[in-house]
Amino acid sequence: MREMSYCYDEDSFGRKREILAEGEINRYKYIILSCKLYPMIFVELPGDYRILYSNSLIMISALRRNVNVHGGFEAAIEFLDTGERNFRFGNFIGWSYNMESDYIAGDLFENHSGGKKWTTAELIEEAKAAIKELIAQEE
Repeated sequence: MREMSYCYDEDSFGRKREILAEGEINRYKYIILSCKLYPMIFVELPGDYRILYSNSLIMISALRRNVNVHGGFEAAIEFLDTGERNFRFGNFIGWSYNMESDYIAGDLFENHSGGKKWTTAELIEEAKAAIKELIAQEE
């Protein structure tokens, strides 16, 4: 586990990512990423998850109604750029911590300078809570 380190530099908008933590709960894998400016969480859904749609917008809409995550789901993707050499492939859903109440690094985001800085431990708990809600949807 690495701690979230907020920073703003010339590569910040290139969104170079770094894995802060990852784990698995009941076939659901989570990956917590630093995008330098703010963190993000992605959950990989098991292959047999019952709400798999060909249209990611429909999937996000359905999950927003049933699962509460910080700021709401923003992405449903089949490959994930984790900053590693290769992409990871699967059925990922994700959300970020760049909302009005969150800290975002950099002078361009000075109105976020008083926002919450998330620790990796807190983000792991957020991922676990979301996975518990996803598991409840299966039942």
